[in-house]
Formats: sequence, C-alpha cells, structure tokens
Amino acid sequence: MGTIKLTWSELNSSKRDRVTIEHIYPRTPVHGEWPAFEARAEPERRILRNSLGNLLAASHSRNAKFSNRSFAAKKQDAEGETGYFSGSYSEIAVAQSPDWTPQTVLARGLAMLDFLESRWLVSLGSHNDKVKFLNLEFLL
Repeated sequence: MGTIKLTWSELNSSKRDRVTIEHIYPRTPVHGEWPAFEARAEPERRILRNSLGNLLAASHSRNAKFSNRSFAAKKQDAEGETGYFSGSYSEIAVAQSPDWTPQTVLARGLAMLDFLESRWLVSLGSHNDKVKFLNLEFLL
C-alpha cells in the first residue's frame, strides 16, 4: 500500500514536523552496523556524515523512527511496515541501494549536484570540481 507523497509546498511550509534532515549514516552510529564507515578515520566519517549525499529530508516523526539504526533497518523495519521504501521519492531512491557506503554517499551527492545543474541550468564545474565541492576528495 502506497503512502501520499509530500509536495514541495508542503515540505517547505512552516509545519515543524516536516522540516528535518535525516542522516542516513547516523550522527551516532551503533558500533558494528556501519563497517564501511568504521574503516575510515574519524575526520573522514564526520565529513561523510554531513555530506550532501548522506542527507535526506524527512518528517520529524520518521526521522525519530530511523534514528541510529542500521541501513537495513532504515530501509525496511523488521515488520516490513515502515522504512525508506515507503517514504518520499528521495527515500525510495535511497532504499534501492543494497548497502550504504562512503562511495554511495559520493555517488548520491554527485547525482544531486547533477540534478541541480539540469534543473536550474547552472554549471558547478567538472566532476572533480563537484567532488571538491562535496569535500570528498579523499574518496578518489
């Protein structure tokens, strides 16, 4: 069963419950649930955690449900009832990833910048310029 998707005007309204940012790789991850990130030094994990590709608009109530859970649990809970798979279009796109890694954060950030360029007809430069803009040169 599908859920009604938020429109931009609804998301952008002053309703407090709809204006939060979900960190896919969480701000306080549970040790052992994010091995691809744990292999990185803390300064890199901090950058990845707050990188554009790791951020997702979500309602306050959904964000609280996702919290510091593993990526698999964020995609779909144990009961198969909630998770990214049943959320906004952006959440559904994230749920298509088999795993969440630093490279996934980079790829999603670049895709978001590409969308911005095509949507608003601006240029953000070359691929390397965009990676630098995302502050993720350490992944190359």
